Amino acid sequence: MTKKVLSVIKALEGSIEKIGVDKTIKKLNTSDDSKSTSLSDYIIQIVCDEFNLKPNKLHLSGKSSTQKKASHILSHLLYFNAWWTQSEIGDLLGRSKASVNRYISNINYLSESVQEEKEFKESILHLEEKIKNFKNNLY
Repeated sequence: MTKKVLSVIKALEGSIEKIGVDKTIKKLNTSDDSKSTSLSDYIIQIVCDEFNLKPNKLHLSGKSSTQKKASHILSHLLYFNAWWTQSEIGDLLGRSKASVNRYISNINYLSESVQEEKEFKESILHLEEKIKNFKNNLY
């Protein structure tokens, strides 16, 4: 056998030891699938889909209320799930690090007693559940 074939076999053995046969096969079968998309790209896409936005429009200076909500949620999700820095998020959204910090902080102070804030919080939880499922399918 050639070195490449041996290295593939060793990689498969390592994968099977770590995640099992079924998950190794599943991961190999879906390698060309959209699941191979990075977590950050996935988060951006699901938020844009949720609010009917285009990812290339996130950095615009004039934002509608829908775009503002999406910016807040995106800041929160990228910061806590994809471990982006506030500066990186700011670059994506066309905002300063301070604005992103405020977006993240505001989400922590949402009230359950105010209906609009409760719905906002529920949409975040819904998206976090999607992210959790995406992560479980990746690993």
